[in-house]
Amino acid sequence: MTDLEQEPILPGSVLRAKPIGLMPMIDQGEKDDKLIAVCADDPEYRHYTDFKQLPPHRLAEIRRFFED
Repeated sequence: MTDLEQEPILPGSVLRAKPIGLMPMIDQGEKDDKLIAVCADDPEYRHYTDFKQLPPHRLAEIRRFFED
């Protein structure tokens, strides 16, 4: 899962996340879809209800992150 929010979070942190979509991915020939979520309490991202509402450059950044 990748979570979008303005503030950095530490590993192991607990936050309220709202899923907004699934990004289909293939990893080593196997299906490995990624859950895209936003922080439900973040004023910049909480209004998103579908990952297709994200700016195209943000979707490209997410895809590149998982491909590398």
